[in-house]
Amino acid sequence: MRVAGWRRVVAVGGFGLLVVGGTSLWVARGSGPLSYASFRQARAQEVPGTLGVTLMPPPDGFRPTVTPGEAYRAVVRRPPPGGVVQALAVVSSPYARPSDESPAWVIVGRGVCDASSKGDVVSVGRSDPETGRLPCTDDNLLMAVVDAQTARLVAVYRAYDVTGSWKPAQGSG
Repeated sequence: MRVAGWRRVVAVGGFGLLVVGGTSLWVARGSGPLSYASFRQARAQEVPGTLGVTLMPPPDGFRPTVTPGEAYRAVVRRPPPGGVVQALAVVSSPYARPSDESPAWVIVGRGVCDASSKGDVVSVGRSDPETGRLPCTDDNLLMAVVDAQTARLVAVYRAYDVTGSWKPAQGSG
């Protein structure tokens, strides 16, 4: 079959081999880094218990060079007891430099606690009398921000979610 000088069009796995007038051309469809649409922050959203840290959608055309798995492995040594949620977002914070507000992988772990306040380690009044440890629930969040282009750890924030159900507002577009 001959249509407008094209002898044959073959498409295989997202790539096309065009044969035009006896000359072959490879055409890649969807080449370049992925957009990770299901991970993208869908709207501006304050992170509970952080006093002003906000997740915002990344720019429309942004394509990270760091994969979600690479970002996860850069900061997670063992999974937190309450699980992990990951999003691609711009993190705006009153504590960050403007240069740190670039698209990043945001990795939020639930149930992550440690002795971070003065007296936590030695104060009997701050620990659970039965276990001798600090009380830690899934309300305690630890949020790591990993640059989506370089895999550099940009920031770490502690958060507290009294609902126990907060997660980034991820979209599909």
